[in-house]
Amino acid sequence: MGPLRGKGSVSYPLSVSERGPGGEVGTPSPLTERGPGGEVGPRGPAVVLDEHNAEYVLQARAWRIALRSGHLAGAAYSLLQAWKLRRYEAASLRQVDGVVAVSEADRRALAALGPLPPCAVVPNGVDTDRYQPLPSRPAGSPRLVFTGTMSFRPNVDAVEWFVRTVWPALRRAEPNLSVAIVGREPTPAVRALGRIAGVEVVGPVPDDRPPIGSATVYIVPLRIGGGVRLKILQAMAMGVPIVSTTLGYEGIDASSGEHLLAADTPDEFAAAIRRVLHDPALAQSLGASGRALAAAHYDWRQLVPGIEQLYEEAASRRRSVNWE
Repeated sequence: MGPLRGKGSVSYPLSVSERGPGGEVGTPSPLTERGPGGEVGPRGPAVVLDEHNAEYVLQARAWRIALRSGHLAGAAYSLLQAWKLRRYEAASLRQVDGVVAVSEADRRALAALGPLPPCAVVPNGVDTDRYQPLPSRPAGSPRLVFTGTMSFRPNVDAVEWFVRTVWPALRRAEPNLSVAIVGREPTPAVRALGRIAGVEVVGPVPDDRPPIGSATVYIVPLRIGGGVRLKILQAMAMGVPIVSTTLGYEGIDASSGEHLLAADTPDEFAAAIRRVLHDPALAQSLGASGRALAAAHYDWRQLVPGIEQLYEEAASRRRSVNWE
């Protein structure tokens, strides 16, 4: 399927009902209209799609995780959702003037769906004035912290995987250690984790900065997801040492051993946490490097101009359409 060009200088996508190349005229969609000569062109203001995730990729990853875990019903659901979202996202991309992807990996995933409109890669960001290191860390026993919306499937999978596979051996080795799961809408499965020794399901909080900033180690045990995680940027900005899966910091230009520690198996994850707990110099270095990275490259003040430029270019292209 190819774009249909009007007499102006811009090309605009056909709607979902297009039949393909060769001169066919697509059916106008809510974002398009017919010109005087019957051609299909854009309607109204420019439209930019902000893709927080390449959603079909998220569901494809969920399918693989569920399949490996033997959860066949969940695998079937995710496979169906991935197929439906792939079609939906491809159709959506054909009807907009521009798209914002939050990582280069997401841009490639969207490009795999077909012709991609002008695309700006602008990662998620963080307000580094609001998220700053606490003046001092609370004294007492060490504490791990995870934050997020706890009805969101990738977050539920993350804490279940951590508590079921990493936590038992880690707790035996570090009996004074605790882990706090912070965030609104905890599912029954998440609430059940609070019955395990050392695990606290905090639920919603009015301000996520105190729990993040007070963490001895901030954990990101994500196995499903896409885009760039706000949670990890917030922890970086607060100067907290982080242990994450490789997927957890996907899209962030961070290096394991410098800005955080990466670990992908239960044994590796537990070992990485223990390294930070028992090496104060490493903890301080990771926190300081993470903060510097967030401030230099992921503060919204550095990122917003890229989005504004895409908006201006999309509006300019839309204004250049000439039906005469």
